[in-house]
Amino acid sequence: MFFAINLWGSSSQNFIINQEIMNNVIENSLVTGILFLIIIAPIILASRRAKRKRLEKSAAALHELAGKNHLNLTKSDIFGNSALGLDALKNVLIYVNTQSNELICKTDLSRISSCEIVQSMDQNSITSIQLVLYGKEQPFTSISFYKQFHDDEMKIKQFQQLVETWKQEIDQLISRKKTA
Repeated sequence: MFFAINLWGSSSQNFIINQEIMNNVIENSLVTGILFLIIIAPIILASRRAKRKRLEKSAAALHELAGKNHLNLTKSDIFGNSALGLDALKNVLIYVNTQSNELICKTDLSRISSCEIVQSMDQNSITSIQLVLYGKEQPFTSISFYKQFHDDEMKIKQFQQLVETWKQEIDQLISRKKTA
């Protein structure tokens, strides 16, 4: 459709043409918005539902393995295909692969003397974030919170905050052990 606006014509004629153009723009915007909602909304909802279901399955796997090891978790977190759980009363930390329901390690924190966060870098990008638990003189175990190309790089700040939270929690348990 071609609209020619007569600049020297009557202003009422220009107003009618401009009003028709605006009506077409509004109609097109509404149709586009409705089509967007019809197509994209179900995809977003399905994605959220799948994520929630995966988290529930991971939490169930973590608690099942904790129960098999006679642990009552007081703190737990799920990240990627892994989960970390802490039984503060028994001073035990478990690290679980939630995809295969496999216990990666069970650590008695009374045997840990310190822990530190280790970030590996490749030029300008972080390739991994780990929490390394040390025994008397050597690394006792390593817990991987982030691996480049395996985990979402857009959530790297969340992984850094999560590993910092766990470091603080473990440091508190270690310092309680030293004062007891």
